[in-house]
Amino acid sequence: MGAPRSPVVYSDGHDGAYLLHRAARIRTPVVRCRAPFAAIVSRLTVESRQDVLGGRTFGTAGEYEKLAGMVEFALDPNNAANASIVDLARAPRDANGRVIASANFMILRPKTMPRDRAVALLEVSNRGGKAALPYFARAAWSADPTAEAAFGDALPLRLGLTLIWVGWQFDVPLRDGAMRLDAPVASDGGRPIEGLVRSDWTVDERVATLPLGHRNHRPYSIADPAHPDNVLTERDGRLATRRVVPRDQWRFVDETRIARAGGFEPGKIYELVYRARDPVVVGMGLAAVRDLMSYAKYDPSSPFPVRWGLGLGISQTGRFLRHLVYQASTPMRRDARSSTASSCTPPAPGAAASTIGSRNPRVTRIGSPRSSIRPTSSRSAAEASAIRRRARPTGCSPTRPTCRRSSSPTPATNTGAAPPR
Repeated sequence: MGAPRSPVVYSDGHDGAYLLHRAARIRTPVVRCRAPFAAIVSRLTVESRQDVLGGRTFGTAGEYEKLAGMVEFALDPNNAANASIVDLARAPRDANGRVIASANFMILRPKTMPRDRAVALLEVSNRGGKAALPYFARAAWSADPTAEAAFGDALPLRLGLTLIWVGWQFDVPLRDGAMRLDAPVASDGGRPIEGLVRSDWTVDERVATLPLGHRNHRPYSIADPAHPDNVLTERDGRLATRRVVPRDQWRFVDETRIARAGGFEPGKIYELVYRARDPVVVGMGLAAVRDLMSYAKYDPSSPFPVRWGLGLGISQTGRFLRHLVYQASTPMRRDARSSTASSCTPPAPGAAASTIGSRNPRVTRIGSPRSSIRPTSSRSAAEASAIRRRARPTGCSPTRPTCRRSSSPTPATNTGAAPPR
């Protein structure tokens, strides 16, 4: 199936086929964990269900089907397992006191695989896309795998894996097949919350405007285009001195872009710190991945039942999985590990820290010299704690953006929970 391509080879010399063969045969103690007490899938709607490639069989796994639809999550802000989700307590609640978010999902599953033999590979979608089949089956890239080329050599299917995708990222640009999360906006007792957000760019040729969102992702709303906190700087290199661009030389074009008189020059590094409002509860994306996997593993009504779960993260989603498992001081860690037995990160592994544990995070962007500091699993707890303290953002001012050691904006106060990591 599909045109053959060279296999992806990993740093230990093994290719994707070897790793997936190992993954499909994993049997770990986590299968005996009871259902995580914070996992609430309040509604799951299968909007389409179709046989894969017209009912073709894939080795001993048999026929596959593709499910797609919407899932709704209901999170209790008072549950300790959700305590590390920044601003969850400030989000609007339903009649039962829960915070609601929804996302789209897509599943590829063997039609006759019983739960006690089923292994899920949940890919945390990078910018709303789907990379598992191109990485592990040498398939063509597709947001909605339907044609034969989109399945490549079908290795994950021949291994009998259940492939799961669910939206976790709120700012993904609108496009067909993209995985997105619809999460609520936090407020201070009904009053808008404001804070500083940082955007940065380097361009290869002169351009007239620049997008506030990284790679044209949805940006945070501008609180006041004329606010004195809105400061644009430029510099000639990563370690060069920043120069403030006079305010009368640049402007907000609309809610999504800025323009500068004479344009933006190639080779320069531009940074904008601006005052934003209405922070989205971005951390609910962590719960979406956690809770959908828990639903698949433990809910008897799940249309895609599994017994084991693996997480796949690539680049920013490798950072996502690292952060999910790294919630060592909260019950989310137990939920994460009982939901995804392990995580693997192919090339572009995402070894840096995620900013999802702060208010208004730029989860798609890592831009500063020290943003890659993150303890590895081989370090001791004391070393890890020390590194976290050194790398943790400490806030910024419009005229001194270098005080931030991450591309995320000012962290939120996480009342009653561990500090954002």
